[in-house]
Amino acid sequence: MVNHKLKCIFVEVPKTGSTSIRAIIGQPPTPHLNIVQIENQVTKNQFNKYFKFAFVRNPWDRALSLYKYILKTPEHHYYEQCCQLANFSAYLKERTPVPQQYDSLSKHGKIQVDFIGRFENMQHDFNIVCDKIGIPKQQLPHTNKSSHKNYTEYYDDETREIVAKNYKEDIEHFGYKFGE
Repeated sequence: MVNHKLKCIFVEVPKTGSTSIRAIIGQPPTPHLNIVQIENQVTKNQFNKYFKFAFVRNPWDRALSLYKYILKTPEHHYYEQCCQLANFSAYLKERTPVPQQYDSLSKHGKIQVDFIGRFENMQHDFNIVCDKIGIPKQQLPHTNKSSHKNYTEYYDDETREIVAKNYKEDIEHFGYKFGE
């Protein structure tokens, strides 16, 4: 998402609170574009000068959140497939739910954003973004919230390893660990 008024670029990584952030910045819903796709939509000068930011999320928590979101959203394109799978474990064994967050933020192996906030510290990190783009700090709404127990309760050794393998770059680059 590009906001020319605020001179910022927000890379909306799926299932990291982007709907809540978009609500504050005042942008309509847009497709989740990676940094390279966004770079192709702006001038080189805009890309270099605008404040670029994104939020990331613990990959194990993110995978569960997407699963729960799909189950409550019949119009989601994976809804029927998801419902046919017996449980979260079967879902993970069947597919990698979403692309790596690292891939959305990097080009030629290098992160292209100025600031990476964490879903786990969303309000605190969003306050930093507010200061950078010159808007008042404000409470983020919690949109698209799914209700479930702590993500660690949904995993066994096999499914924990599936996520670790499928999101290896996210885990390494952003320092995530299961249970933290």
